[in-house]
Amino acid sequence: MRASSKAEWGQWDNFVRASSSGCVYQTSTWLKAVAHGMGQDIRVYAVCDARGILAGAAVRHAERYRFRVARKPWATAYSGVFPYANTSECGTARLFSVLSKEYSHFRVIRAPGTSNDGFAGLCAGLTVQKTPLLDISNLDALWRRFDRKVRQRVRKATKLGVTVAEVSDPKAFYELYTKTYERQGMPMPLSREQICETLGMARRAGIVKLFLACTREGDAAAALVTGEDARRAYFMLAASHPQLRKTDAMSLLWWHVIQSFATTHREIDLVGHGVASIDRFKQAFGPRLVDVFDFSCHASTAGGAALRMAAGVKNLMRFWRK
Repeated sequence: MRASSKAEWGQWDNFVRASSSGCVYQTSTWLKAVAHGMGQDIRVYAVCDARGILAGAAVRHAERYRFRVARKPWATAYSGVFPYANTSECGTARLFSVLSKEYSHFRVIRAPGTSNDGFAGLCAGLTVQKTPLLDISNLDALWRRFDRKVRQRVRKATKLGVTVAEVSDPKAFYELYTKTYERQGMPMPLSREQICETLGMARRAGIVKLFLACTREGDAAAALVTGEDARRAYFMLAASHPQLRKTDAMSLLWWHVIQSFATTHREIDLVGHGVASIDRFKQAFGPRLVDVFDFSCHASTAGGAALRMAAGVKNLMRFWRK
C-alpha cells in the first residue's frame, strides 16, 4: 500500500487509531511532516483483507551499500502497527514476508499495546526492549516516587530562577540540538530548515509541543519536543546547553511537562532503550517498564547476506574498541 491519496491516508489513520499499538508516530500527519520537512522517502506498507487493514508499517526507504533497506523515519520511536500477532491469518507474518521481499534489511518497532505476546517466531531478529511508561494520573503520588535527587534538582532549578514555557518557534530547539552534537564532537547532520519545517508542521497540526527552559538571565538552557495522541503523550527529542547543565534546567523542564500533560493524559511514554545515561535519568522519575518489540530481518538474498556480514564486522570492531 502506497498511501498517496486522501482516501488511503484516511483508511490508514483509522487503523492506527483503532489499534492498541497505534500511536502518534504512525499517523499520516507525522509521516507527512517528516517526508516534507526532512525530504525522506516515507512509505507505508499494509496487509489488508475484506475487513480492512490487518497489520502495517511506516518505513524510510533508503539504500546501504546499494542495497534497499527500510529504516525508521526520523525521530520516530515506533514504526509498526501489529494488532494481530496470534491469529490463523496473522497479518503481521504476511507483512514481514512482503518487507523481506522488498528490502535486503528492514527494521520496525511496535509501540506498547494491550497485548504483548504471540510475536515469537514471526521474525528471526526479534528483540524485546523496555520502555518506561510514567503514570501521571496522581501528581502528588508521582512526586513522592521520584528519586530524591530528582526532587533536589527540581528545587535547585526553581531557586536559581529557571523558568519553563511552551513555545511555537522550533529555532531555539535547533540551536540547543546543535550544541548537543558539538558536545559529543559530532557534526550536525540536519539543517535548521529541515528540523524547523518538520517540527513546525507537526506543531501546527496539534500533535507536537515544544517546551523551553531558560535561566533567570533569559538564556536557553534546555528544550523538549513531545508528541501526543488520544492514548498518551510521548517524549520525542531533548537538547540542552552544555555550559548551563549545572542549572538542572532539564529536570525542572521534565516536571513542568509532566504537570502540563496531567490535565489531558494519564501517562507519558518516556521512550527508553536509548543512551544508557539518558535511560537512567528517565528511570529516576519512577516509571514502570513495559515490553517493546523490535523486529529486524536480513532477507535471504545476496544483499541480505552482505548486510548481515557488514553488521557483524561493525559489531566486532565496536567490541575491540571497548
